[in-house]
Amino acid sequence: MNVPIHLLHILLGFSLVVTSSCQQPVQQMFVLPLGYVGPVVIVFDDHMGTATEFRGTKRVYRIPDTGVLITQFSTVRGVVDNEYVYEVADSPVKHLEYAEDLRTAVPQDTMVYGGGVSSGSRRLDQQGNITQTSPSMAFFVVGPVAHADSLIRAMDARLMKQ
Repeated sequence: MNVPIHLLHILLGFSLVVTSSCQQPVQQMFVLPLGYVGPVVIVFDDHMGTATEFRGTKRVYRIPDTGVLITQFSTVRGVVDNEYVYEVADSPVKHLEYAEDLRTAVPQDTMVYGGGVSSGSRRLDQQGNITQTSPSMAFFVVGPVAHADSLIRAMDARLMKQ
């Protein structure tokens, strides 16, 4: 049986899409100090950073009062399932929702929004030596949706310092 080569390519592509869509998301919990409002920046892959912590298979990121966490965790690439909580003595006090669209969010609600990930970079000189690096980071904002503009500006300012 002769199968046209383009049909084989289509079937191969389809099977890759199906198998990659079956990837299990990496579960992550971002634990915030009770009442924290402001930008959050997480710097990854720092061997001097906070040790990795898990609850079952879920990565736990304990955000300090400063809003900046430097961690030994590596950057997650791929599908993630994030949970955001205010916590006291290892007990969740309040779960925070991620605002997909600030235009439809309730202005008084404290939510998580404006997130992103930076994969970091390296600069090389003409001999191929690393001369400068920037770390991989994740960032988002926590606060009332009504204050989104000022909180996002604060996050931008914080990212410029990192």
